[in-house]
Amino acid sequence: MQIILLVLLFILLGITLWLWSDRQRHSGAKAGQRVNEKTHALEEKATMLSTIYMSIPDLVFSKDVNGLYTGCNPSFEKFAGCTEAELIGKTDIEIFKIDESMAELFIQADQKVLRDRNIEEIEELITYPDGTQRMMETLKTPMMQDGKVIGMMGISRDITRRKAAEEGAQ
Repeated sequence: MQIILLVLLFILLGITLWLWSDRQRHSGAKAGQRVNEKTHALEEKATMLSTIYMSIPDLVFSKDVNGLYTGCNPSFEKFAGCTEAELIGKTDIEIFKIDESMAELFIQADQKVLRDRNIEEIEELITYPDGTQRMMETLKTPMMQDGKVIGMMGISRDITRRKAAEEGAQ
């Protein structure tokens, strides 16, 4: 989440600077009004994106190119058994000490996404801190900036019920 907010802040800063320079060229009340309108619109957009990120029931997370967590939503906090602040800067091995084999699988999939620059779709059995196991469908995608991989993000959806229904139908 911090990366998203940081990107939004840079966008807001860039547009504000552009609008400020535009104002200098076309001084007057109209330019100032446009700056205020654009700034307000960007603030609304940032608030909306943050609300979506925080409200989505799927697990959402991001990592840098070294596999260190850079953010997550509340659903991922529940899965990881720690807050976003506690998660940031840590690896899967540090977070998922209870199940190192699960952490290793996460790391391998992340490295493939970062290396190949492709979206990976994975079905995986994960274990929550309370021991509950859930079948998850995870999409991992590289995050790109100016043609360079700067990290990866993932979204995991609980498909336990769907898998059980499919197996029951067979």
